[in-house]
Amino acid sequence: QAFFTLLLAAPVLHERARRHHWIGLGVAAMGLAVIAGARGDGPGQMTMLGFVLTLGAAFMWAVSNMIVRLASRKSPGYDPFAFIAWSSAAPVLPFLALAVLIDGWEPVVGMITGMGWGEALSVLYLAVLATLVAYTLWTQLLSRHPAAKVAPFSLLVPVVGLLAAGTFLGEWPNGLQWIGTAGVLAGLLVNQFGARLLRLVRG
Repeated sequence: QAFFTLLLAAPVLHERARRHHWIGLGVAAMGLAVIAGARGDGPGQMTMLGFVLTLGAAFMWAVSNMIVRLASRKSPGYDPFAFIAWSSAAPVLPFLALAVLIDGWEPVVGMITGMGWGEALSVLYLAVLATLVAYTLWTQLLSRHPAAKVAPFSLLVPVVGLLAAGTFLGEWPNGLQWIGTAGVLAGLLVNQFGARLLRLVRG
């Protein structure tokens, strides 16, 4: 979504990314490619449908970034928490209808009635921390800073995922994944501080 956000920012928001933004994004992308290529089963396990859906999800996240930036211009100082809460509530009924249409009533009801404490806490975590808190903070950042400066931070998602898997599940990254992680972090540093580095190099 970071790439899509930078591509959409110019025509939609009239925010042009600088050269160091693209360089940093390119370095981070190579790091992500190394992480993906170091999977045990190999990246070839992804189906074309899965690939298209993944790209579609990334594009829609970028579109939501554009909406947040436009909303901050139209209504400065709007409440990002209310924005996330209402936008999260809207899909509930359509998704429920889609689940019933695909799986039928019985499996859907069975999943709900069969929930235990573990499942309930997982839903609570996803609803409160991963959605309301995290996306409220993300929305605040986007409303205050250019998209090209904020969007690349989403590249930390696979890095945090790898570190969390190692910490909580004992599934530590292999050598190539560590290299890819370093590449992502280096790309973020270039994206955020590239202008200062260029000024230092030029003296």
